[in-house]
Amino acid sequence: MPAFPAFHIAPPLPFVPVGRVGETFCAAIAHWAGPLEAGEKAMEPFRGVAPVAAEMTGPMPNPALNSAFDALYPAKVKDNYRGNFQRLTEINGRYGDLFRLNQNIPPVT
Repeated sequence: MPAFPAFHIAPPLPFVPVGRVGETFCAAIAHWAGPLEAGEKAMEPFRGVAPVAAEMTGPMPNPALNSAFDALYPAKVKDNYRGNFQRLTEINGRYGDLFRLNQNIPPVT
C-alpha cells in the first residue's frame, strides 16, 4: 500500500478531537486501490505504530486525495508556487486545463 507521512497542525475538522486542534501531528496518508474490505485490513499495521488521536478513512477519488491538504490551507498553494502561480493558471487556461491532474492550479479562461 503506498503511503507517506505528512506533518501538520491539527485543523478544526469533525474527526479531530477539540482538545487536539492546533497541535502538531503526523498523519499517514495512504492509498488503496482495491476492495474496501482489503483496504481496511491493509491499514491495520499503520494503526499499530502509535496511538491514534484522530482518523478519517473512506473511499476518496484520486483528485480529492491529491488536493486534500490544499483545501485545508488554500493560502499556502500560491505560496508554494511563489511567483509562478499566476503564470501557471494562465497557461492552464490557454491550453485547455493542461494541469487538470493537479487541481490546485485552476485554469483562467
